[in-house]
Amino acid sequence: MLIKTKFGDRLNQLIFVIVISLQWSASFADSSQAEAILAQHDVDAVKIYDQLKEKYIKNIDPLLIAQGDQFILYHKGKVVNYPIFSQKYNDLKSVSHVTLATFALFNPLNHFPRNKKEVVQYKQLLVDTEKVIDQLPLSKEEKKRQEKILVLTNQFIHNALQENSCSNTQLEQFFQEIAPLIRQNMSDAVQAELKVINQQMNKIEQELTSAEQKILFVVIPVPKAPRKDNLLGQYFSKRLNVPMDSARLIFAEGLTDTNAILTLVGSWQAEADLSRLFFHNPNSMKRDILGEDAKQLLQQGN
Repeated sequence: MLIKTKFGDRLNQLIFVIVISLQWSASFADSSQAEAILAQHDVDAVKIYDQLKEKYIKNIDPLLIAQGDQFILYHKGKVVNYPIFSQKYNDLKSVSHVTLATFALFNPLNHFPRNKKEVVQYKQLLVDTEKVIDQLPLSKEEKKRQEKILVLTNQFIHNALQENSCSNTQLEQFFQEIAPLIRQNMSDAVQAELKVINQQMNKIEQELTSAEQKILFVVIPVPKAPRKDNLLGQYFSKRLNVPMDSARLIFAEGLTDTNAILTLVGSWQAEADLSRLFFHNPNSMKRDILGEDAKQLLQQGN
């Protein structure tokens, strides 16, 4: 019943506001409850999926993690380390890093000769390094090459200090002079590294049956997205006879912790199987599953 007075008009307005508020509150409560249930469903569904990933991790055998200077083999409940450290590889790489230091010291951002103190210190380090080259486990020809790289670098820095300047043209000419020596270092270093890797992989395969060799799963942890033609990626692509970044060869970007790497492996395997069932393609979930729809909508101007 409506009250037809001035006071009654205000009362009617108040009653209307209260009724609408109650209806809105009820609707809001229903909506909040629905959202809470959906949120709980999301948490539980992902939890169930994560539990399956743990089972995938335990089910992957054999598994090889090519981490740092070692191979870690997970096989039949055992974990065995195989060192792949090559002293020659490291020695040749170390000397070749004169290119990095020289580029940095004479880069315009370092404003040579303002950084003359650092340049002089590095020049002395070159002298100290040259003195120990003969003690390294390198061939006679390799030792001479390292000495030549260090002498040429030392001479370049000496000239820059004498002239109190260094142009980009001078730096480029220096790099062109030592480039053949550095490239030979790189070639010899790769050969030495591959020799060690081959030796250890031969030992690993002796522990595996022919059937196990065909399903060996390899993970290569890298600090960032692997560079094109990554050495280990190429090696295992050929050794396993699979494409790089395939179902049996993956790069673990930004991971160094073994547990995190194993978690990634479980995720990879679970996603491949799910992707095979849902998308009929084991590689579909390597990409953003929203990507195709996003691409189409963005092309349509949305």
